[in-house]
Amino acid sequence: MNTAKSIRVLLVLALTVCLASLGPSTLAQSDEDARAGRATSIIANPGTPVISPIQPTAFFKVDLSAAPSKPSYYSGEPIILDLTLTNRSGSAVGLSDMILGNIVLTSIQRDGTRVLTVASNSGFGDGFGPELDTSLVSVPKNGTLKTEWRSSYHDDLAGDALLTSQYTPGQSRGASVFHSLAQPGTYTLTFHYKYPGPTTSFSGPVFKGKTNSVTVTFTVM
Repeated sequence: MNTAKSIRVLLVLALTVCLASLGPSTLAQSDEDARAGRATSIIANPGTPVISPIQPTAFFKVDLSAAPSKPSYYSGEPIILDLTLTNRSGSAVGLSDMILGNIVLTSIQRDGTRVLTVASNSGFGDGFGPELDTSLVSVPKNGTLKTEWRSSYHDDLAGDALLTSQYTPGQSRGASVFHSLAQPGTYTLTFHYKYPGPTTSFSGPVFKGKTNSVTVTFTVM
């Protein structure tokens, strides 16, 4: 046998051995993983795993809905917005029933113009953070948590106003704003829920994400 023919025979034998080592078991494993929904990757470098599983991650979804208690109010009458958080996750999750710190107002207008505001602070006896922490409630899958956002009279605004407050982690007080609802007109508010507080006293997962934004409209006469 000449030298060239010997080299061709050796190459054929090496290729046969390589295919046999990668053959049925590897293909069967790939089919099994595909049926199970696992990700697979074929890597040419020897010594590296063929299967690369996708790591599961926790996912929580919460929806916010809101509506005024009635479509119109007389000037000086308390304005009430009914808020509902619905847990769309696959398991129970912690939600807060507080307005302050959790409700983020992104827009408020009266007849298309900005309303008057007064800046203030929100404080609690044990601190803003602990107050938020103790407000957490376990809401089961598809369960709801209802709360009210109610206006109150403010002397500097000469009428009712809605209070919002932003909590900064580690701070004992929150930066607050009173939004005037004193003037007659049609008010439009857009806001969402996002819990910014601690979770040390709550047993279980807490929804720390941002819900959908909602828009409510009502009239002050």
